[in-house]
Amino acid sequence: MRIIAGRYRGTRLITPRSNTRPTSDRLKESLFNTLQQSCTQQKWLDLFAGSGAIALEALSRGASYVVMNDQSIDAISAIKTNVKKMNVDDQSMVINLEAKQACKLLNQQKYSFDVIFLDPPYDLNIQEVLNEIETSYLVKQKTKIIIEQAKGDQEYVLSDGFVKIKERVIGQSMYRIYENQGENS
Repeated sequence: MRIIAGRYRGTRLITPRSNTRPTSDRLKESLFNTLQQSCTQQKWLDLFAGSGAIALEALSRGASYVVMNDQSIDAISAIKTNVKKMNVDDQSMVINLEAKQACKLLNQQKYSFDVIFLDPPYDLNIQEVLNEIETSYLVKQKTKIIIEQAKGDQEYVLSDGFVKIKERVIGQSMYRIYENQGENS
């Protein structure tokens, strides 16, 4: 696994030894192309970060700050190693909590994000996590929520303020991008 574009292009990332499913380079490239490749000055939250590859890709492409969360100690170790390797400690935070608890913590600290990326284990239902996100400070107007799932998985329900702006199938995976077009949270 590697960073595919931007300032840290070509940097090889380590992946956790545990049973994580890294986002393919093809899906990652499609996703960032859809976002017009620019992450300039954005703040990203990756709730099921694994190796941190998506958030670190965003940093490489100009994001100002990323928060990476994972419940797995193995994943946290990989993320911290990758953060050190890229020397981006001052532009990132690593959290080791269950996703809903991470959202609650970040909400208490009044964090808000331009992009929230969710790539949970495919058999995990994240509807409660999405409900937590939608009613928090994490979301502001124009915040994008990106959900990666197995191809053909049922679509999650987001509030009326969110509009689906893209859906794309890549191999056995797919992603959906929603944008908050409602009032600021």
